[in-house]
Amino acid sequence: MDNRILSTTLGGCGAFLWFMPFASIDNPFARVGGPFGNSGALFASVGEKIDLSGNSFGGIAYLLLAAFVFASSLSWLRQYVPMLIAAGVACAICTLFLVEAGSSVRWGLIASEMVAVSMVVSAVNRIRSGRSSTIANAGTPFV
Repeated sequence: MDNRILSTTLGGCGAFLWFMPFASIDNPFARVGGPFGNSGALFASVGEKIDLSGNSFGGIAYLLLAAFVFASSLSWLRQYVPMLIAAGVACAICTLFLVEAGSSVRWGLIASEMVAVSMVVSAVNRIRSGRSSTIANAGTPFV
């Protein structure tokens, strides 16, 4: 598969996974009932797990979304070193979230980490193949 299509697919998957659950927390808010009496239908009860996605984190999570988008768009411009940097930033942010989430990590964050690592590997492979083809096409021995 062409590297640009692969990178675009990985970037799209990373952007999609940004909306999936990253971590779960216990509900810290005490609420006796919902707005319709004591049913509590619109609010989670105390002690119930709440899933947090990328847009729930805010701040640095938006940088994660931007890094996925930049890495996939830089592959179309054939700028593989900046693509590697953007994918590395995405990988570092996912690793930071994994360390902070600890045992409450959810499947969306694990999948985002795998996508970020795949983008790093894709960028490194593309840089290596570009250098080897440049050396092979130069016509002069490498000294």
